[in-house]
Parts: sequence; C-alpha cells; structure tokens
Amino acid sequence: MPKSLQQKIVNSILNMGIQRVLDFVSVFVVTTFVVRSLSRDEYGMLSVVLSYGLIFNLLNISISTVLLRDYQALKGHIGDYMRAFILFSLCKCTLVFLLSLGIGFFLFNRYHSLAMIMVLAINALSTGLLYLSEPFMVLLSVDFRQSVLTRINLVSSLTNVILTCWVFMWPTALYVSVKNAVVALVILVLTAWYSEKLVCHLTASSDSTWLQLVKESFIGFSLWSHLMGVLTDFVYRADLLILGWVGAPLRTVGNYNISLQMANFTKLLPQILQYNATLGLSHSKDTERKEELTFLFVKYSFLLSLATMIGYVLFGRLAIQIISGRDVDEIFRLGFYIVGGICVFNTVRPLVSYCTVVHNIRECLLFAIAPPCIITLIGYGIMGTLHGAFGLALVNLLSGIVMAFFVVLF
Repeated sequence: MPKSLQQKIVNSILNMGIQRVLDFVSVFVVTTFVVRSLSRDEYGMLSVVLSYGLIFNLLNISISTVLLRDYQALKGHIGDYMRAFILFSLCKCTLVFLLSLGIGFFLFNRYHSLAMIMVLAINALSTGLLYLSEPFMVLLSVDFRQSVLTRINLVSSLTNVILTCWVFMWPTALYVSVKNAVVALVILVLTAWYSEKLVCHLTASSDSTWLQLVKESFIGFSLWSHLMGVLTDFVYRADLLILGWVGAPLRTVGNYNISLQMANFTKLLPQILQYNATLGLSHSKDTERKEELTFLFVKYSFLLSLATMIGYVLFGRLAIQIISGRDVDEIFRLGFYIVGGICVFNTVRPLVSYCTVVHNIRECLLFAIAPPCIITLIGYGIMGTLHGAFGLALVNLLSGIVMAFFVVLF
C-alpha cells in the first residue's frame, strides 16, 4: 500500500474517532439538559414527533454513497454528479414535507395540539437540511478531508451544546426543535462551503442530465447499499421488538435493552475501520494492493474484537453496576452473548467492503447479507418464544457466526 494512501487512511481513522467522541459527549450533555428541563408532557411531545424519524430514515436513500466506490472514476465529472445528488436530496425533502402533512393531520386529530404540529414542521425542516448536507459530507469524506469534517463536527457540537443551555429559559419542545434546525443549518452551510472551496464547483462538464446521473447512481450502487443498511439495522433492532411480542416481563425487557445498548457501542470503532477500508479500496488500483489492504483491516478488526471481548469480561460488570445498579449478573450474561455475536461479525466487516467495492454489491446483498439475516429473524422467532431473553441473546451470538460464515464464503 502506498505510503501516501496509508497516511490518509490513518488520518481518516483518527479523525473519525475524534468525531465519534464529540458526538457521544455532545449527545450525552444535550440529552441530560433536555430531559431535566422539559416537563414530561413536553418531552413526550418531542419524543412522539421524533419517533417518526424512523420512517424518514427508511426512505432516506443516499445516492451519493456511490462515491465510496467510484470516486476515482467520477472525479472528472464530480460537479455534474454533485448537482444531481443535491437535486435528488431536494426531491427527498419534498417527500418529507408531504409525509409530514399526513402525519400532522393524524397527530392533530389525536392530540389536538397546534404546538405539536409546529414541532413536527420544524423537525421536517431539520430533516431536509440534513438531507441536503449529506452529499457534501460524503464528498469531503471520499476526498480524505476528514480533518475538515472534524472541524465541522466540533463547531456543530459546540453550537448544539451552547444553544441547549438556553433550554432552561425556554423549556419547550418547540425550542428544542428550533435549536435542532439551527444546528442542521450550520452543518449544511459549513459542508457546502468547504466542498465548494476545497473539492469542486457545481458547474456542468458533460451533456448528461441530472436524472440520468441519479438513475445510474441509484440502480448501480446506492439502492443496494441502502437495503443492506436497512436490513442489518432491522436485525439489530428486531430482537427487542420480538421480546415484547412474546410477553416478557417489563423488567426483563428493560435489562435486555440495557445489554443491547451497551453492545451497540462495540460497533462504533469497527464501523470506522469498515468505512475506511471502503475508502482505501476505492483509491487502490491493482488487485494485489486491494487484497493486501483488505487483510490488513481484517487483522486489526480481529484484534479490536478480541480486545473488546476481553474488556467486556474484565470490566463489563463494573460498567453495568454504574449504569444500572441492579440485575448485574442477568444483564452481563445477556450482554456476553450479544457482544460476542457482534464481535464475530465485526471481524469480517472489511470483507464486506471488499465485496461491495471489488465485486457486485447487489450479489453481496443477495448472497452474503440477506440469507443470514433471514436465518437470524427465524431464529429470533423460535428462540424468543421458547427461551425468552436468553434465547434471543444466544441467537445474537449464532447470528454473528452465521453472518461471518456467509461473508467469508461469498
């Protein structure tokens, strides 16, 4: 691997790690301020509105993710593609506003609250601003401008925390929504300005229409990337839903949720490695270099997963005691299997990058990701019914093994 590319990847990993830390700290501070300041009715109103973000996430297909694989090939016409990505984002914004009208009609009939409709409208605006900023963020990332993204993340996080401090004076869901919209606007302005200054100008350089470029990006890569993300995310969330369906005691559901939330933190660093493996592969030209890079990332992913399991065994009970204060043994036992399954799959994440960049992402979804996800969902249903929370936790471990097997086999 060329030293210049290696330095870029190392710098990217470090900067993305810093961004995750900033996100974690700012979200923790903001959540604490908001929960302690808002009345339960106001916080409930905010929670109801934000819960519809799940629908928007399902519809949020990011066609700019094609740059993760094809940036080097598209670089000569990046202005055309960026204009197409932005216009597509505007179409998604329109869809969000139309859906919000229907959701608003439903919520008003149910709660008879004009304040809730205003919160919903501003939340839709925030979502639209983030949709528009996403192509610029991807562009800066694939051009290895992670240090710039870290600066943007720092400014937006500080803005979020500073504005949240004023929630003591205006403890309403409406103020929190306006604050979120201002933060989203800051992100859009900064990402667009840096993209225009450092990477490209949005000027036409070919005869292709924006619709042609959208179709090309959508069908060729982005649709399958989106489906892959939705499918794996659903698998990670479905066990808790099934646990509620089988009628588990609320205390058991709460304990399972704590173990699940702790386990989710073990995905953060491996996801950074996977993302940068994708960037490195997209910037590598010959097969030997791509294979060398892939196995290098697999090695570090394995070492990270091993360290995670050792850390959980040694310090897991202490962390659970601090967070929960009770039912430590049950939560630790559930978390052991869930963390184990995630760590097994985390080891082969770079191979998923190799499959999507070097081979066909559609085939990767159909043959490497979809079958183990289907097997996992069936296992959730059977084991959840027969053995409750412990059965679901055990399926998480088996799921990680099965998913790793299918990825390696593919």
